[in-house]
Amino acid sequence: MMKRVVNFGIATAFTTFVVLYIVKHSYYISSESMFPTLYTGDVVFAYDVSAKSEIKSNDVVAFTVNDNSKMYVKRVKALCYVKADSCIYFMSGDNSSHSYDSRYFGWIQREKIRKKVCLVLWSWDSETHRLRMNRFLKNVK
Repeated sequence: MMKRVVNFGIATAFTTFVVLYIVKHSYYISSESMFPTLYTGDVVFAYDVSAKSEIKSNDVVAFTVNDNSKMYVKRVKALCYVKADSCIYFMSGDNSSHSYDSRYFGWIQREKIRKKVCLVLWSWDSETHRLRMNRFLKNVK
């Protein structure tokens, strides 16, 4: 009996850790700026990037602008080396006519890029009030 209680406790702790990790690293897409890659209603998973992580053109990343804590999710369209070890990035939504991006807030410094988006966890269609099952666990490219 005691072994069952311990196993249940371990399973509960592990499940709680996984759920909290996913919640901490997930973002709700609230606009159509990244359509067709990301839909309004998608919830995406993004992993932390270190200062030494390589950020390449076409990566989908989450970043901040200025000192604002709001995270934006956009695609890296261009990068420019300003010094040997420093780079700035031009961000744009895939649906550029509906995107608030580097055309408005300028180039982004590397330290503002916090995460790389890699997966759509799930997607909610607010018009039909249903999950979009075809987007469940879809890779973001």
